[in-house]
Amino acid sequence: MNRYEYSKLEPQEIRIVTLAPGSYDDLIHLFISHELFDFPEYESYLQTAITPEHKKHLPLGWEVGETIEGRIIYNYVDPETGAERSSWEHPALGLSVSRDRVQHSVIDDFKTDYESLSYTWGSVKNSQTAYVDNHLAAVRDFAESCTTLELRENLACALKHLRYTDKPRRLWIDAICINQKDIKERGSQVSCMHKIYKFAKRVVAWLGPELDSTKIAISTLSYIGQQVELARAGGGFMPSPDCVEKKLYSPEYSLPYDDDAWQSIYHYLKATWFDRLWVIQEVNLSNAKSVLLCGTQELSWALFCRSVSCLSRKRISVPEKISVRLGKICSIWATSLGRTFPAVLFDSRTAICVEPVDKIYGVLGIGPRIFTNKIQPDYGIYYGEVYKRIFLEHARFVQRFELFGWSSLHQAVTKMPTWVPNFSKNCKPFRLHTMDLGCASGFSCADFQNEDDHMLEVLGLQVSTVSTFGTTTINSMFELLNVVPYKELQQRKHTTYLTGESFLDALASTVSCGFLLERHGRNGLTALSLQQLKSIILTPAGSSKKESAERDFKYLLANVRGHKFVFTERGYIGFVPGCTLPGEFSNLRKYLDWHTKRCC
Repeated sequence: MNRYEYSKLEPQEIRIVTLAPGSYDDLIHLFISHELFDFPEYESYLQTAITPEHKKHLPLGWEVGETIEGRIIYNYVDPETGAERSSWEHPALGLSVSRDRVQHSVIDDFKTDYESLSYTWGSVKNSQTAYVDNHLAAVRDFAESCTTLELRENLACALKHLRYTDKPRRLWIDAICINQKDIKERGSQVSCMHKIYKFAKRVVAWLGPELDSTKIAISTLSYIGQQVELARAGGGFMPSPDCVEKKLYSPEYSLPYDDDAWQSIYHYLKATWFDRLWVIQEVNLSNAKSVLLCGTQELSWALFCRSVSCLSRKRISVPEKISVRLGKICSIWATSLGRTFPAVLFDSRTAICVEPVDKIYGVLGIGPRIFTNKIQPDYGIYYGEVYKRIFLEHARFVQRFELFGWSSLHQAVTKMPTWVPNFSKNCKPFRLHTMDLGCASGFSCADFQNEDDHMLEVLGLQVSTVSTFGTTTINSMFELLNVVPYKELQQRKHTTYLTGESFLDALASTVSCGFLLERHGRNGLTALSLQQLKSIILTPAGSSKKESAERDFKYLLANVRGHKFVFTERGYIGFVPGCTLPGEFSNLRKYLDWHTKRCC
């Protein structure tokens, strides 16, 4: 038999795979059609169904939110006990308000009859043959007109589990529906993938074949998910009005599961699907009907999100290896619609993809449409050139260097100037434009030009020159809270800093990156006051007070990990990227010039 030959797609066309019915052991029989989908435009930000009607007459202490499934929910926290309760009904007696979505959009009105498959491509070894006919039929002896298509093992396994026994099933599958050998088509189809997933009847995420423990894991996660609700905006978390165990949502509530149950959950969460970059876009664009499929066992995506959010908040009972895994998995839906493009890149930086360009192309669908519509995926150019184009396009769009924090001498893109960010590296970027990190230019516009491929000319002001460093690059709380040697600290603590405050006040503000109780109030990042932090800094290393700070205030470390504490020639203090050398200027112009001179 001949191999299947792709024909050209016309504008607004996509391919749809119709999977013929059959039992698990039957050969895979497909029909591939070209179909016209004039997908409408939609807003990439979160559109809430909450209206003034829902907020009207709310009793004191009650708030209204929207769950990830689009249901309106009311929540109350007792100010004295901290106990929470929630309701689907408006808490004001006699007030009847719609509990579900009341706002319709083009997404609600645009009906499709295909499902999108989200899966891991996997190894090319042990590939299997699918048979493509020129018309749809039930399982039978294949006609001579059939052509063949090679499928990777994981996809072939998924299709055998997905097909119905008595009727065909329509699917969009990237490996089949995109001619992977046609570079131009790949770019064109990737640019509209966000619409393909957004408007699909539902997304089916294939985790792999079923294990002996899969049923236990799914039943346990499903039960936990039914006890809690998760809000769309801000990730608000609360007990479900329909819950059986009202205290299960509490971080202090111990879950009574045995080792077998925890081991089952761990094996379920270890599926490689959760590590893949493309799934972030695929599931964030999916609707409330979408599911995770492991063998023949389904779990609602919404229930899964609710259950693992609950587990990730537990301070007791959850095994450490599961807690570590949950941190990775929860970031999948943390990268939600409405985020800025730098935030999307930051949230997805640890996710895995095969091609470096997909660090950009794989998240275009969840970035703000007003920017990402300017980017046309092109798989025919070097990934370093893609990174450079993204950097310059974004800088022109926002008129600031918000992506410059990914630039590094030690992790520069090969054959590219070192001001080009290397998004392929799993590293936490240095945030130039953060209100609390003391950017000298604040949020003013960047004045720059790029007339030469390798030269970036930037207008800036010299602030000061780095003179001396702390003893080490900051990688632990111990190093952060001891950036100035104890003996020197005792000598300097009563001296006046350049801005008029005491040196100790300046040091505490710098170490905290401004996240202090006086500035932000009490929230998840600001549990310390200036006085409390100064007291901790003045405490000798090894004391219980500093050990306690190391456990409780790791948010301090998160902002400066991988950076060095420095003094400048004028006496200023601060943090700089770990690759900075003595004699460098702490402003953008000189930093960029210094990078450029070493790459041209």
